[in-house]
Amino acid sequence: MATVGVDVIETAALGRCFQLGMLYDCRKDALIPGITLWDPEKLQQSIRTRPQINTDFQVTASDSIEDKSSLMNINGSLKLSLLGGLVNVTGAARYLNDIKKSFRQRRLTLHLHSTCRFEELTMNYFAPENIINKDVFDNDTATHVVTAVLYGADACFLFDREVSADENKNTVEGEAKLVLEKLRLISGDVDASLKMDEAQKHAVGKYTCTFYGDFQLQSNPTSFEDALKVFTDLPKHLGEKKELAVPLRVWLYPLDKLHSRASKLQRDVGMDLIIAIESVFESLNTAGMRCSDLLKDSPALTFPAFHDKIQQMKQNCFKYKLKLMKRLGSLLPNIRGYLLKETTLDELLQEHEDSPFRRSDLAEWLKERERESDVIKSVLRQLEDAGAQAEVDVDLILMDLEVDNLVCFTFTSLDWTDVLLLQQNAWLSPSAQGRNNEDRPDAKQKSWLNPEILKTMRNNLKTFKNLIDSEDRKPARFIVSWREMENNPGSCVLLYESECDEAVCFIPPSQPVSPVTEEVTEEGVVVKVPPPCPATEELRLMYKPKHDSFWTSKPVMKDQHTVTLTDLSAGTEYEIKYAAVGKLYYTIYSDVSEVTTEGSNVTVNEESSTGRGEVTRSSQNLKVLKNPAVPMIKKLKTSVIDPQSSAQSQSSVSSSQMFKLRLKEEFQYLDENPGERRILSDVFIEQHITEDPDSHISDDRHIMRNDVFKGQHIRSVLLKGDPGTGKTVTVQKFILDWAEEKSNTDIDYIFPISFQKLNIIRETVKKCSFMEILQRCFENTEHLKLSDSERIMLIFDGLDEFKLPLDFTNTKKITDKHEPDSVSGLLVNLIMGNLLPNAQIWITSRPAAANQIPDRFIDRVTEIQGFDDQQKEEFFRKRISDQRMSDKVINHIQKSPRIRSMCYLPDYCRIIAAIPEKMFSDFPKTLTQMYSRLLLAQTELIPERRDAVVALGRIAFHLLLNANALFCCEHLKKCGFRDEGALIRSAIIKKIEDQSKRVLLCFVDRRTQEFLAALYATEVINGNNDLQLKDLSSVGLNHGESCFTHSNYCDYFSEVMRKALERQMDLFFFFCLGLTLDSSQKDLKVLLKQGESSSSSSKEAVQKIKKMIMGSSPENTDRLILLFDALKELDERYLIQEIKTQLKSGLKPSPAQISALVNLDE
Repeated sequence: MATVGVDVIETAALGRCFQLGMLYDCRKDALIPGITLWDPEKLQQSIRTRPQINTDFQVTASDSIEDKSSLMNINGSLKLSLLGGLVNVTGAARYLNDIKKSFRQRRLTLHLHSTCRFEELTMNYFAPENIINKDVFDNDTATHVVTAVLYGADACFLFDREVSADENKNTVEGEAKLVLEKLRLISGDVDASLKMDEAQKHAVGKYTCTFYGDFQLQSNPTSFEDALKVFTDLPKHLGEKKELAVPLRVWLYPLDKLHSRASKLQRDVGMDLIIAIESVFESLNTAGMRCSDLLKDSPALTFPAFHDKIQQMKQNCFKYKLKLMKRLGSLLPNIRGYLLKETTLDELLQEHEDSPFRRSDLAEWLKERERESDVIKSVLRQLEDAGAQAEVDVDLILMDLEVDNLVCFTFTSLDWTDVLLLQQNAWLSPSAQGRNNEDRPDAKQKSWLNPEILKTMRNNLKTFKNLIDSEDRKPARFIVSWREMENNPGSCVLLYESECDEAVCFIPPSQPVSPVTEEVTEEGVVVKVPPPCPATEELRLMYKPKHDSFWTSKPVMKDQHTVTLTDLSAGTEYEIKYAAVGKLYYTIYSDVSEVTTEGSNVTVNEESSTGRGEVTRSSQNLKVLKNPAVPMIKKLKTSVIDPQSSAQSQSSVSSSQMFKLRLKEEFQYLDENPGERRILSDVFIEQHITEDPDSHISDDRHIMRNDVFKGQHIRSVLLKGDPGTGKTVTVQKFILDWAEEKSNTDIDYIFPISFQKLNIIRETVKKCSFMEILQRCFENTEHLKLSDSERIMLIFDGLDEFKLPLDFTNTKKITDKHEPDSVSGLLVNLIMGNLLPNAQIWITSRPAAANQIPDRFIDRVTEIQGFDDQQKEEFFRKRISDQRMSDKVINHIQKSPRIRSMCYLPDYCRIIAAIPEKMFSDFPKTLTQMYSRLLLAQTELIPERRDAVVALGRIAFHLLLNANALFCCEHLKKCGFRDEGALIRSAIIKKIEDQSKRVLLCFVDRRTQEFLAALYATEVINGNNDLQLKDLSSVGLNHGESCFTHSNYCDYFSEVMRKALERQMDLFFFFCLGLTLDSSQKDLKVLLKQGESSSSSSKEAVQKIKKMIMGSSPENTDRLILLFDALKELDERYLIQEIKTQLKSGLKPSPAQISALVNLDE
């Protein structure tokens, strides 16, 4: 306490209700209410009041106890009482208790101090005869009386912002400086402070405001601008006559000056002790903030063991602080009253220094935890970049049947025994009272993260990342977790193999030494076997001619000392290396050694039966003519191949026959409806295939399905067709006819590979060779030898389903079928003719995706046509065995021009054939309604069908956006649906197994996927939830119903159409339009959340689309066709009527409009 003169003490009120004449105990810094020395009425007559108007502003960036006390003008003795919990503050003084919770919290404090009047008692009133309550002097309750009060108000504005770890320090400091400058301008001109440029607005916008004041506001300011505006109204908050002002400073007169028997303040605590005690509390506050920062970092958020230790330290410091505060509060009155010596506080400080809460111990402990957190954070970031996610419950992952092998980077020492925490717990227990320094165990400890462990962790990290990148390993899931393992301190790579019950610590095999040859002959090499390390489960010797890229592998038996390579070519340079195979097939290769066999390279010249055909056979390759269309190949097969090669040829023929049988078994059936298989030949309808006018070889004629490759120099053919035109079925019949040897018998192998399968391979491995693709698509083909003499055809079905762009400019050139690359890279090289140049390639695609392939790489472009009326009738006669039912369907279609025009697509006919008879009373009139009826029929027996459809729709939508086709059962479960079997039986989705036998799911076809995605989008739009609508922003539907009804409809519509077509989601776009109709939503009321009535909005949409048609450029035929297709889904009756009106008025449509109208196909 600061002493004024000799007798009077001045102190801060801190929101306490001081009044003139009130008694006060300076030993406890406490008011004595209800007792007074003088008569209250006479007291009021002896008050002298004078104005004392002053306003002061201060700004500080510090939050220490010392700076806060200085800001509030608190002297040392009162500060000590505050730390001891003797004073309960209110009003603006509550600011003293608001301690920063984090060092990442940037704080600026604006303090307003305003005074208005000063009141005091006149000295003549102190005369003994005026005292009416003299018992006060005898009962030892008070030491002083209030004789003067300064009134006014304080206000504190705390501006805080959180600073993230990745923010630039200089940027943060610069923004803080801008805010500080603005705050300092307040004392001059508040209006000037409110005028800010963009940089200043951006800086202050990051700060939040907390207000503490001696007056009430209608609403507390929460932002920088709010706080500044409060200043303009500050005078009003004190009242017109300043009657709302509160005591700010008080003057205390000692009672022993009025009477000798009164209690008095015997001594005050020295400043050096006050500073020392303040430092103790400051260190505890600092420890709490550092703990808070650690708890926000990813290591504590990820690993409970690490989090719990930090949390325990934070709680211990808080408990110890309360305990210390309580002891200080009990000692201070006795020291000030001279009942205890001041050295008692020295003993308290010494006890603190002997405790496990002393500054040095806390600082060292937190420094180590921060270092551990930084290291763990670095490891987590690198592992996350590599594709491994942190998981807490490893047992839950092991229960997932789709996870065969689990590799876990495991932190093993996070739950280590912490000596300091144990000592703190013991110290805080009641039995710890009176413990001296001799009983205290040594708190000095080392972190588990020593240099040796750091080195091991780095090696484990490298091993783990190498495992992820390894192309040879078994399929596995990679995660990060923790588990206490005393035998492996720091970290280890744990491996959970499907065939093992216990996890093992994965140790990679050591790199083998380079192969050393012991003997070299013309046909063989003897190589010395190095001793394998304990982690090597298999050792293999690999070799190849130096200029080849494909390695041959030979296993090394246990206890074998040498390996002999035989059947080598004489005079040829070979490369050899060892491969050490560890667990999970993780392989480490030795350095390559080179060896040249003895003898010379032999060239053999043989004449063909004509005496003219010369073929060179080297030690490594047999070269033959490379045009599969030339009949000469048949002769060369017998004339240039030696007996051994002839045997190989016979084996190849046998393999080809087996392959045909396999394809026949696979392609002879159609699986269209749940539990229904049809023989393809029984229901197949031959469709017309026409030559595209843009084709290199175009004579504008129809082409038979089995003749698409007939003609000269045709290597690659593109078959285009709209969704549902029957491209896949046509290709399937082509393959079946070949397998049954009905056509194209000169082809040795046909490899049908759907782009859907390529998506699976792409999502499973980063790189693979073409031969590995064949092995993944067709079992038991690993020994297949594809020679240049064999005629091979590759059929790639569904280019529009491939999710990566094909880059024909920058892709690396690949000519070796064994060389690994990305799936898209291999495709590009196959199409360009770099890879397998003699193979013929047939690609099917929707028109929108076909332009990915440059024209120069396609020899023939064809287009498949839909059904004509005769083919439609033939289709239904074959598909519907009940003649009565087939007659009814055909009759119904003939009566409806709209349905008849839709049935030019075989897929729509299939849907109609699958619709139950009970739905014929209200036959679907649009494509959307048709798919709605089909979905209702498919899901009729599925429990919780609405939840299932919404879940599937959400998955379908996000797969389309992310260019993926595959998902797993876990995705269904996350969406709230668990019975994938019911969906498979309903022919909505199907199972796919990759090479690792992992079960994946996909939709039966792209059209079903796009319909379900549109259904999900409509569900979200009908729900009108802003958060969910953001999910549709990628396709421009985040405006909800406004996309189809708003005055800016044309802009919204064009954006939705553009984004959908960019993602090749044209059907999704049409389905979204069709689902806006009342009739469509009525059909799906059991599956779809109903929106508001949309009949008027649909008509409005039709009119606006028509305006877009009339306003379109005559040259933009594609856009017009899309707009007309959109009108189809909104019921083309409106369009037909409009066209009739236009023609009656004498206005002629443009050529582009006529071209588009032809596509309506009425």
